[in-house]
Amino acid sequence: VPQQEEGGVEVLRSARSGRAFASHYCAFWDRLLRALAAADLLHDDFELNDKLVRLVTALSISTVRSFRHAATLTAAQLVSSWIAVSAGLTKSRELAKLQLDAEDKKKKAKGAAGINPAAAALRRTLERCHARVEDLKNFRGVVFTGVFSHRFRDVDDGIRAIVIESIGRWIAALPSEFMADTYLKYLGWALSDKSPLVRAKAVAAIAALYQDR
Repeated sequence: VPQQEEGGVEVLRSARSGRAFASHYCAFWDRLLRALAAADLLHDDFELNDKLVRLVTALSISTVRSFRHAATLTAAQLVSSWIAVSAGLTKSRELAKLQLDAEDKKKKAKGAAGINPAAAALRRTLERCHARVEDLKNFRGVVFTGVFSHRFRDVDDGIRAIVIESIGRWIAALPSEFMADTYLKYLGWALSDKSPLVRAKAVAAIAALYQDR
């Protein structure tokens, strides 16, 4: 991506203040998405996720380096927060499945016929949770393809470092999805990056995988 001259101070990139700001910035997005999910506002009619994906993807291809940096950081937090929300939905789905199985056993034991309102409600909850888990998985895939697969090659090593650090974090948080060649190969490639910062992020991510084992 060609560079465009930028004036002023890049808050997200300055050393100490930049790290502090980035931490608070990511915390803001995390709390917002979790709150929206808890209030049942993250899905369905609001199309918020889709709009966020379009925004960060558009900004991530800007010729302005600070825009790309902010977009990559934002996209990284979106994926991390979606993983956390998905974990909650998965637990709710598993609980609904257990309760539904129990209701089905009761019905069989009693030899009851007709519709069981409790079972019907649990089945709707199960289907809703499953659909939302799949939606968030799809959004994660779209963001990775639209943002991270390109920013991995960014001329700015700080942006490349965000990509590698994020992949390592996602693998640790959701290995069932991210412990795959699609994502692991980026860590391997990053070991040959010309930047010591990016190489260090790759080594740290790979070391964490072995520690978890």
